Amino acid sequence: MSGIITRDGLGPFDPYWTDDIRPPLRRRRGWLVRAAFGLATAFGLVGVALVMSTRSDGPSSVGPARAPDLVETLDPSLAPLFTIDAGDGARPRYEAYIVAATGDRRDLYSLGDFGRDAPALRLELWKRAKALAPSSLFVEIAEQAAASGAAVERLEVSRYLATSQGPVEWAELSLAGARRSCVGFRLLGGGKAGLRGLACAAAGAKIDAAALECLFDRLTLTQAGREAGLESLLKGASQRRAACRAPIG
Repeated sequence: MSGIITRDGLGPFDPYWTDDIRPPLRRRRGWLVRAAFGLATAFGLVGVALVMSTRSDGPSSVGPARAPDLVETLDPSLAPLFTIDAGDGARPRYEAYIVAATGDRRDLYSLGDFGRDAPALRLELWKRAKALAPSSLFVEIAEQAAASGAAVERLEVSRYLATSQGPVEWAELSLAGARRSCVGFRLLGGGKAGLRGLACAAAGAKIDAAALECLFDRLTLTQAGREAGLESLLKGASQRRAACRAPIG
């Protein structure tokens, strides 16, 4: 015999393809698995494309509006808010800075050079739209010194002084690389306006409480300062004494 099995005269056949025995499911399951994996991969790629598109387009189209920059700029057109009697021959420098977005203003009066032995003074008057919590006197003095190109080497315990302009907190200090008497101070009161400063005497001289009190006696508001509502911070010239010795001459 040839080994070929016939059934009812219909010719040769494979017994694995009969109605009684179905062909293996391995081939069909493998095809289904490959098809499902292909679909899953396609959907995954589409999802990644959508996410990347959202990330690239989202911030520029739906992001929040950017807040205006709080940039402080020098404005030479602003009139001085205060003045000080610094004596004959003094050549002070006055600068006014403004933050256009908030209306905050900072006026700076400077005289002399803190890197030399001659007397030097830096006064800063600020006026803000909103009141801020005050920092420590040490922080304010360090900021004033740094802005003047100096560094505080030693700071004594702060004291309080009653002046014609109101109570003042002050402390003696030494600047790095300098051997002269210096003080840092601020006019108390807080609120939306304030005044702080740094002063150094000439070599061999000393700034004491009386000299600091005289410095505040020489401070006067200008017409622009009165119009800005700063009379609660600085008093008028009628509060000044007739004569006194200030640390700036």
